Amino acid sequence: MNEDDANDASEAEAIAWLEEFQRSEYGRLKLPLPTPSKQIPSQDFGVPHARGSKYDDPDMRQVVFRMAVEVESGLSSRSTARPIIGFLPQGSPRAIHVDHPSGRTLLVFHRGQFEFFSRMITVLIRICPIRKRFSECTLEELSFDSSWRDHDRYYETFPALVYALLAASLDVRLPAKQIAESIVERGQAVLDLDATELDMSSRLADCLTGFVIGHELGHSVQREAFIVMGSFGTDDPEVKTHLKNALSEGMADRVGIGLAYARNRAHNRDPEESYVGTMLFYVLGLFLDDFIHLFRDGRPSSRDAVDSLTHPALGMRFEKAQADIKQFEKDPTKLERGETLAASFFAVLSEFVPVLQNCIDAWREQGLYTQLATEFGGTWDGSWDGAKPDSSAVDDSETNCES
Repeated sequence: MNEDDANDASEAEAIAWLEEFQRSEYGRLKLPLPTPSKQIPSQDFGVPHARGSKYDDPDMRQVVFRMAVEVESGLSSRSTARPIIGFLPQGSPRAIHVDHPSGRTLLVFHRGQFEFFSRMITVLIRICPIRKRFSECTLEELSFDSSWRDHDRYYETFPALVYALLAASLDVRLPAKQIAESIVERGQAVLDLDATELDMSSRLADCLTGFVIGHELGHSVQREAFIVMGSFGTDDPEVKTHLKNALSEGMADRVGIGLAYARNRAHNRDPEESYVGTMLFYVLGLFLDDFIHLFRDGRPSSRDAVDSLTHPALGMRFEKAQADIKQFEKDPTKLERGETLAASFFAVLSEFVPVLQNCIDAWREQGLYTQLATEFGGTWDGSWDGAKPDSSAVDDSETNCES
């Protein structure tokens, strides 16, 4: 058997496993399987067509595969067999790295992974008063001040912010867009961006996506470099597992930052965009975590709480990533601009919190929190009574973002 035949056989075996995994996940969530697709992607982005599951959109798979090929090019040694891309049914921004027994690597993303980040970035760009490359801005222009506090822009973008959060957290069968648009008389859940805003949003989303894929590829790299030392001073198997995985995630973050910076630089992305794109992964993840915890429990998430036995807390990863970036970007001016802009976007999200809290309180009173996705503790029973949040919770006094 030649190398091409071996690759074809391992690919078919890995894809069969992926399709079985998808059927299991759709069955677990009692969701209908997508209609199988045999079409080829409408665009190839200059790379071979990516084979994958019949349950996935081939165009979306090709977009992610193209990015994976670009990011992977930064590795000094890499397999000739490209990663296989797949998608899972839920809407949260999660991803899974799978080393299949066939020898193939699978990168499996939840369907809402890229949509959530993209929707949130469009909100931030619409609020942002800057309409030129961030690399051309002074620190004063990048700093959060009164020019970032435009009441109308916050009011009109609020449904889009809520739509992004609901689509990523509610059961996927619920009308997140309808719920979001019901809370404000004007404003749309899907923003109509002009050409400049669209370019700014797509560049940041592109950099963020590069980091996400770089992180997942980082798990493959560390197989050669990662050595577990001793017993971590404990005999508790769960503690050992968490500590090992925490080191693994930290290494994957670091590799992902390096791969993303190299890829972004090769594709004419500014260092400031790479910095902000990477940090927005953590900032937006923390924002979504807070939303889910407030929605479900009535209180925000803890910044140092253990996320799971596979991932350390996002807050811890955020702080480490800030230090890691400095290993790949040595220009202090670009670092300072990136840090300043990231802080401004974080401040924008903070401005939304009071009115968002009002909506969450109203939804909790109506029991809508039971409609969260299963992975977030939801108990959806297959029905929805059409309850809408109290629109009086979103009035001019509450949405005025002046502090």
